[in-house]
Parts: sequence; structure tokens; C-alpha cells
Amino acid sequence: MAIVITGAAGNLGRKITQHLSSQGFDLVLFDQKEDADTGIRQVDLSAYDAGWARHLQNADAVIHLAGAAWPFRDWVALQRANVDAVLNVLRASIAGGVQRFVFASSLLTMEGYRDSEGQIRPDMPARPTSFYAVTKLIGERLTFAASQRDGMNVICLRLGIARPGANLPSKRVGLWEQQKWLGNADACRAIESAAFHPHQGWAVLFATSNNTGMRWSLVETRSAIGYEPTESSTPMMPSLPAAPSDP
Repeated sequence: MAIVITGAAGNLGRKITQHLSSQGFDLVLFDQKEDADTGIRQVDLSAYDAGWARHLQNADAVIHLAGAAWPFRDWVALQRANVDAVLNVLRASIAGGVQRFVFASSLLTMEGYRDSEGQIRPDMPARPTSFYAVTKLIGERLTFAASQRDGMNVICLRLGIARPGANLPSKRVGLWEQQKWLGNADACRAIESAAFHPHQGWAVLFATSNNTGMRWSLVETRSAIGYEPTESSTPMMPSLPAAPSDP
């Protein structure tokens, strides 16, 4: 199968590329910088170009991970990478006859529920608190339009926190952040499931590991794409720094 991965040089891009390469998939890799060793092609997805668009022709799936990942950038910095690029990759996917599209969204789209109580489901109204989260919601709606208009099957994965490298659970952040942890194996499993499970239509789903006490519902993710996390973490209240001793 031919799979196109955008943002292939990024944190999750490298991990899912290695994961799918080990299974023998034919991968087309895009990023901002070329890497001859891994076969990554240098492209500017914020500008539509037939040169890179032709590589999406007849691809079995597109996994769109590219984008500005730092959540505190201003709107100007986010617009080209997180809005224009989605429009262009969708345009090329539709023209190329791609039937399955995976969009990397974020749990930050629901950040406004932080101080509420109860379980959070992906069908609840979004509560973004940053420009970054707003661009992810725009991306979700653009993929929805493509699904409705052109019949493309789309999974928008609202991904949890997957840090670079070994990505071990961190106890140095608050409980809310710890509950969002998404282990490397589970991240690859969620993306792979979204790309290959025979789901029809458009869906927004959460993707985290199976963390103790977390509020993110994975019921919909299990049902829609068969995702079953195998990693877990037990969040713990971060320890407070010791008070200075009296002189």
C-alpha cells in the first residue's frame, strides 16, 4: 500500500514512519527539509504545487502530521502551517483520488474543560483556549467538508501528549497533563488504526494511552477504528519543592 506522510521529520512523523516502514509499506515522506537518508522530500505545503501534489496520486492513505506544533505561537505563524497547508493537502488528496485521510488534531481543542468535572467525549462542544487549538478545529472542519463533498473517509485524531524521544510518563507536570500522556507504541497504534481500519465517513476521536483516572473517553475510538491502547500511566501529584530552611 502507498501511504503519504506529511511532517515525516517531526516527532510523531519519525516514529510512525519507522513503524510503517518495518511492515513493508510504500511510503512517500514530506517535510520542510529534505533528508536523503530517510527519503524525505522537501516541500512547502502552505503553497500548492503540482510537483509535490502528484505524489498523492492514487495513494491509499494520507497521514497529515505536518504543522506548527508549538501551541503558543501567534496567529500569523500558525495560519500558513496549520490552515493553508491542510487546504492544500486536502486539495491534492481529492485530486489524487485518496480515499482515506488521517488528520493530526489535538486534545488542546478541549482545554477549556480543565476545571470542569466528569468524562470528556469527542462529541462535546470544543473549548479551545489558544490560537493553536483554533487552527486544529479549522482543520477538522476542512476535512469534514472534504468528506461531505467528495466522499473521503477521514479520521481526526485529537492526540494526547507524546514527547520526543523515549517519551516516558512525566511526573513533573500537573495531573491534567499527565492524564493526556500518549506513549510511543500507542501513538503509532492509533495512527495506524486510523489509516487502515475500514471506517466510513468522518469522525473526531481522542487518542491517549490508558491512563489511570483520565477523563478522556476512548469508547468512541475503540468503536470507530478498533484502537486499544496497551500502555498506561498512573498520574501522581507533583511533589512541591522543599521550603528553604531558616538561616
